[in-house]
Amino acid sequence: MTVLVILDGLADAPHPRLDGRTPLEAAATPHLDRLAAAGEVGRFAPTPPGATPGSDVGVPACLGLEAPRRPDRARLEALGRGVPVAPDAAVVRATCVHVSGPWGAPGTRLTAVADPHSTSAAVAALAPGLAAFGAGLHPDPAGRHLVVLPEAPDALPLPATLPPHDLRGLPVGAGGPLPCPELWTWIAGRLPGDLALWPWGMGDGLPVGETPFGCLIAGVDLVRGLGRALGLETPDVPGATGGPDTDLGAKARAALAALERHAAVAVHVEAPDLAAHRRDPRAKRDLIERIDRELIAPLAARPGRRLAVTADHGTASATGRHLDAPVPWLLAETGARPAAPGGFSERAVAAAPVLDRAAWRARLSARLSAVAVPC
Repeated sequence: MTVLVILDGLADAPHPRLDGRTPLEAAATPHLDRLAAAGEVGRFAPTPPGATPGSDVGVPACLGLEAPRRPDRARLEALGRGVPVAPDAAVVRATCVHVSGPWGAPGTRLTAVADPHSTSAAVAALAPGLAAFGAGLHPDPAGRHLVVLPEAPDALPLPATLPPHDLRGLPVGAGGPLPCPELWTWIAGRLPGDLALWPWGMGDGLPVGETPFGCLIAGVDLVRGLGRALGLETPDVPGATGGPDTDLGAKARAALAALERHAAVAVHVEAPDLAAHRRDPRAKRDLIERIDRELIAPLAARPGRRLAVTADHGTASATGRHLDAPVPWLLAETGARPAAPGGFSERAVAAAPVLDRAAWRARLSARLSAVAVPC
């Protein structure tokens, strides 16, 4: 029986606020370190050449799947939330952002992602007006708003735009051409102050293939939608919020319960990525320590399980942007005696060869098909 833990945005770069260490390196993670010393460790490249690093390509790679270079992230999120989207309609993620000047004016920059808790009410109030454009707004208190657009032959396939965390400090025009540009101009004129909505997450298709995992436990719509698109069990775990306050113990208990029904279970944790997007390396370090105590420890407590840990991509706490760089991974049998002192961090695996997605899939499959361990 195997549990794969996907820690979103885990890898990072050394940060001066952590004395030149990464959040993972600075975190006290005795359980991860023990597993690393008892098993295999290495580096993994979840983002294929030419793709933008993100969960939409990285999570499928962790599961051993192929994903389009530009997955339809917003459609997956709609599936995860239960938002109906007709086959001939399009859906985009809409993130509330701060801009430096009038929307559409040359040189106007996206200065920051807005706080979702203080802006969600203003975004929700836009719904009646969007209906005049034939668009449907599905607001979200966590700021993961969705806008469903009617089919427009001259606008589909939708143009790709950068995620807002990759556009911070850059001119809005650098983010790419917008679908239905008049809609976003109208929105910016009706949001208070310097707020606007930035559309992104459009893509060409959904991940395909078979995965050995029968259950995917996640608190965020994107990953839950991926599981539903693949026909996996996606249990509703009370307290699994997808944010820093997520109940990691509840996720551990849900994973252990799912092992009664499935030979392989995956658990996704979003929180490290969110802390890095907020440029808070200490919060990311503290979250990693919580993950080690509250999630990894109970999963590793019973001997005879296989435990894999990796990340879908890295996220830089210094810039808030995703990193297109290898991430650390470990594979271990729980209860095995550490062979030698070891650790689990970017520096600890820096000399290891990098597995591409095909090599990771082969390594994972080989371990999953090995002689079953008693559970």
